Amino acid sequence: MTNVELIEDLRCWIKEEIAPRVELKVPSEDVDDVDYEPEFANPSVFSYFVPPSSVNADLPHAPSICVQFLDTEEQFKGIGTGEKSIRVRISFIVWNPGEHVVFEPHEDISKLGGVAYTPNTEGYARTLDGWKDLVNLQDETLKHIKETEYIKGMRVDLDKGIKYGMYKDEEDSIYLFYPYWQGYIDFSVKLGATRVASDLLDI
Repeated sequence: MTNVELIEDLRCWIKEEIAPRVELKVPSEDVDDVDYEPEFANPSVFSYFVPPSSVNADLPHAPSICVQFLDTEEQFKGIGTGEKSIRVRISFIVWNPGEHVVFEPHEDISKLGGVAYTPNTEGYARTLDGWKDLVNLQDETLKHIKETEYIKGMRVDLDKGIKYGMYKDEEDSIYLFYPYWQGYIDFSVKLGATRVASDLLDI
């Protein structure tokens, strides 16, 4: 299996197994309009980088999932076959400027404090809670990684650990590009590696 095949297989696995299970908000320029209605979509899935909308208008850049290599290591024992270990990064971008169900207070003496709250599905309020969409998407992906032994012939190597979080700057502060939220998951897969004849020749 070539490295290109490997990264594309991982992308296809995410597109088939994870993306269809999640619907998140698509970026809109009308977010400040009182009549703004959110649009939802499954995350787009890319390899290595997320193309700008001007290049690929059919697939939103958010929500999106992007598969990348961090590093690859091949080890051989003598002339025979060996093992290939790949550290993979899955990057996430979500967009969420606020809540679209606003709870409005009204007087109700039967409730504690004399106030009850009624959901108004036509309401909209800016919040900084969009990170919850990111974490929920990470959690869904983590669940699949942990429950899956093989991904298209590649063995998930949980012994190498899983690392995940939000992207941070040089001062270790979380990047805040409201209303965009970005995070990652790093994990390892492994498969057999074969030493081809040309590797054994002293050229």
